[in-house]
Amino acid sequence: MKKSRVVRYRSESDEIFTSSVKTKTVDKNFVYVRKGPWNWFLRHVFVRFLVMPFAKFWVRFGFHSKFVNRKLLKKHKGGCFIYSNHTQAVPDAFRAAAAPLPNLSYIIVHADNVSFPGIQPLMMALGTIPIPTETNGMINFMRTVELRAKDHPVVVFPERHIWPYYTKIRPFSDVSFRYPVRCGVPAFVMTTTFHKRRFSQKPREVVYVDGPFYPDLSVPAKESQEDLCRRVYDTMCERARLSTYEYVRYEKAAEE
Repeated sequence: MKKSRVVRYRSESDEIFTSSVKTKTVDKNFVYVRKGPWNWFLRHVFVRFLVMPFAKFWVRFGFHSKFVNRKLLKKHKGGCFIYSNHTQAVPDAFRAAAAPLPNLSYIIVHADNVSFPGIQPLMMALGTIPIPTETNGMINFMRTVELRAKDHPVVVFPERHIWPYYTKIRPFSDVSFRYPVRCGVPAFVMTTTFHKRRFSQKPREVVYVDGPFYPDLSVPAKESQEDLCRRVYDTMCERARLSTYEYVRYEKAAEE
């Protein structure tokens, strides 16, 4: 690093990366499954033949990302969940889209992602599944997640908040692991690691894919959920230790 970039935090649940957009309400009236010829065109023509090739190209040459074991996702048939560490905004979204190609993925996101004026139809066509801002929206949300996971990869960022270029894995709860347990589909792990580039301060990114990890359906749902979370977290931590370059250094602030 030319000059040390230091971020100080108090808790590993701190929100380091924030958005200034005014969050729109996502409740029971939010339409998750968009129908009609225009929405079909956006998803199956514009996204598949224009956005996805661009995402794949930009992941490789713009973000300098390399996938390891991506064939695990390519050869998987049917639905699944992909759990990833959350280190950047746009690059993480592009990697989530590019990793399972030629399969189109869906991504569970914060409601801010569908709050930008005028682009909600495009964001939905890109496969976003916003988490409800109101509890009365949870039924529709879960129905949508289960519907998409029948045939498609669904990407989850269990750390929730973005910590740019963070080289470790923050603790996360087992809440999001109810999805594969309820749907009876496997989970994969996608871990981004950071490495020094020869002619740039910005890091090179190596993205490891591991799995599949199947939920144990012979035990109670909560126990299976906790077990799957533990296996995914341990795998993500093991891969994260392969990072060799700290572009941003995170330091815990002293307690007052």
